[in-house]
Amino acid sequence: MRVCIIRNAEAESNAGIFRIIDALIDLEMKPFTLTRSRFSNSKSGQFSYKPFKYKEQTIPNYEMEFKTGFGRGVRNLFQLVFYQLFTLLWLLKNKNKFDAIHAFDLDSGLPALICSMFMKKKIIYHIADFYVDSRQGIPSAFKKYVRKLEHLVISKADATVICTEERKEQIKGSHPKKLYVIHNSPVEKFKLKTISENTKKNIEDDLSTLTIGYVGGLTETRFIKEVISFTKNNPHITLKIAGFGNEEKIIKEAAADYNNILFYGRISYENALKLYSQCDVMFAIYNPMVPNHTYSAPNKVYEAMMLGLPIIVAKGTGIDSLVEKEKIGFSINYSEDEFSNTLKYLIDDKNLLNQFKANSKEAFKEYSWTNMKKRVQDMYMNL
Repeated sequence: MRVCIIRNAEAESNAGIFRIIDALIDLEMKPFTLTRSRFSNSKSGQFSYKPFKYKEQTIPNYEMEFKTGFGRGVRNLFQLVFYQLFTLLWLLKNKNKFDAIHAFDLDSGLPALICSMFMKKKIIYHIADFYVDSRQGIPSAFKKYVRKLEHLVISKADATVICTEERKEQIKGSHPKKLYVIHNSPVEKFKLKTISENTKKNIEDDLSTLTIGYVGGLTETRFIKEVISFTKNNPHITLKIAGFGNEEKIIKEAAADYNNILFYGRISYENALKLYSQCDVMFAIYNPMVPNHTYSAPNKVYEAMMLGLPIIVAKGTGIDSLVEKEKIGFSINYSEDEFSNTLKYLIDDKNLLNQFKANSKEAFKEYSWTNMKKRVQDMYMNL
């Protein structure tokens, strides 16, 4: 089966894309990707052929050149419509290249659905973020229509994927034909390279210092300003941070002024795991006031398990219950003071840090990609 994987993101840095490719290659299927560069200066909507290697195979990748801003809410509406139009036209023009479509989120799911209806293609709808809860700036008057539109895509898709059991509540009112829960576990192929190519700090060493790490969206709802402020005032803490978004400017300025703040910009997914392997603690502290964060399932939590690292998350963000249940870190209030107290507590109790490390490795056995990959493969075998 030839599968077109669509996501409104770059292929190189997207963990979700790698997971699906990994599962399909093992089934001897032929995946390729239809992605988008948000960093091109062009707004032509043209697709460039930019293949990449995975497991010694060349994965065809067709990348749209179409730049927009970040966090602009409704102001990106016209750009979104153009993205969907260009994507749909590409799918219709290249209909003979694929038998099925694996579309991430509503921005890709809508053109995928239209194509599947006209061309009789199978469609998998993969909800990384439920659209109406995750996109800021949608006018209240339009939210119910956006929700209905996503429910339509869910009901028409041959299968729908969500990343936690809790998200069944988030999509309540929709009627998926088949529903699969596939956690955001990292592909283990990256693990050996990550560990072997980097020297991890030994937790038995001096814990008067700690290195904390974050890779991802640099937005005001991700606790970035608070961590920057904390790190400036605590020279014994080192912050390693990478990604892109509206908060880049303040991070670059802080990194220029403080030796203990290291900013790496945009990096590949593999390099993100290498960065984490050089840290003592990871954090994924999302503002619980954002509706979609109530059902959050950050890749970072599963990556922390694989790497045997503790993680700090925010209370009321969905993933906090897993962190508490498996005892792999802390769930805290969305507060710089509580973040500060938590790190001081870890510095004072290195045995606790070692226990978190052991718990993370043990928990990963249940949530490993080996287990999740079987679910992806079963889904495709049942199409």
